[in-house]
Amino acid sequence: MIKKEYLRAVSILFLAWILVRSIVYFFFDFSQPFSSGDSIYYFEVAKNIISSGTHYDSASNFTRAPLYPFFLSLILYFSDSPLFLFVAQSLIYLPIPIAIYFFLKESNPKMAFICALIVSISPFDAIYNGRALAETLVSLFLCLGTILFVSKKWFISGLVLGAAALTRDIYLLLPFLFLLVSIFNSEERKGLIIFSLGFLLMISPWMLRNSVQDQGGFFISSGGIFWLNLFVGTYMTSEKDDVMPVNNPDYIPDKIFKIHNLEMSEEDLKDKFLNAASNQNFFKQQTISYIKEHPIDLLTTWLKRMPKMWMGTRTDLVKWKLERESLAWTVLKGSFYILNTILLAFFILGLYLSVYRYKHLLLLATPIIYNAFIYLPFYNIETRYSQPIYPLLLIFSAFGLIYLSDLFRKRSTF
Repeated sequence: MIKKEYLRAVSILFLAWILVRSIVYFFFDFSQPFSSGDSIYYFEVAKNIISSGTHYDSASNFTRAPLYPFFLSLILYFSDSPLFLFVAQSLIYLPIPIAIYFFLKESNPKMAFICALIVSISPFDAIYNGRALAETLVSLFLCLGTILFVSKKWFISGLVLGAAALTRDIYLLLPFLFLLVSIFNSEERKGLIIFSLGFLLMISPWMLRNSVQDQGGFFISSGGIFWLNLFVGTYMTSEKDDVMPVNNPDYIPDKIFKIHNLEMSEEDLKDKFLNAASNQNFFKQQTISYIKEHPIDLLTTWLKRMPKMWMGTRTDLVKWKLERESLAWTVLKGSFYILNTILLAFFILGLYLSVYRYKHLLLLATPIIYNAFIYLPFYNIETRYSQPIYPLLLIFSAFGLIYLSDLFRKRSTF
């Protein structure tokens, strides 16, 4: 009987997953998933992996974390069809709601199903399934790794979170936050040591490989833009401030010269942006100097920019099939903005409620808190950077939604 209940729940989650992706595919144009931004890099490296067996691009052979290019090369080995990419990455996402359901059902079966269903029908995650970006794969590792850690599956959770760091190296420090929080909560030390060993076992081969490269370092990735990103983060508060070379090399806002007191021509500054890898010392000196001299102004800039990583339609990186600025386009795009805003509001409520009702589930918020602060100094004006932890965020959004529903219906699920 119980097994039938689980099968019915998973079947509904599967149908909801298919339905949402069918609707998303109808409204969005995924015909060119490799043609812009970071997708170009991932596509080129994946092709080189297939053709020569090397993780290589024209600038460096170890520029970024390796796992997504290897994953993409596996997809391209079978087909470079945009539809095949969308289906393959959608399948990668499917284990997330199923894992959430089976994890939460021990605490509350009804709540577990509602949380998993909301994650299944998230249109925002479905949209990213159609782009050659690392968000879908790193979402899988972050969500499963977090659930496994909370379930005290120490070794395998370390391996999975290590895989997350090998997909997006911004998550390299996340396991240390898990360790810090767990030690504070008096978790068993032996288990935490086993977790650490699993994490180090996963990331060490790639870190050691990089350390012996000519331009290497003891890191997962190195691409010559670290200090450039920090420099841009000292002044950027909107898209108009964006002078990242790949986006808008011909526009230099006056605020850069004003904030950093630069004594050089626009052409010289453009050259430094366009040749960032060879000008890292310049960006490093300017950034460190500004941090020392204007810490309050810097923090104000970071906090002013922070909401942009969370607020928005979450559709900006994908082209709509609808005519831009048509009535249908305006209504639907506005609906995505409203939906995202509502889910964020429910998240705050759900997180607050968890403090009092499900304290043992608060560890699920660890990657969300980490994500919010690790990106503060960087180029973080796109909602894309908060997308990997969105399924975990939706769990708490579901908590808030269930609680309000119970209030109106005068019953208790949460």
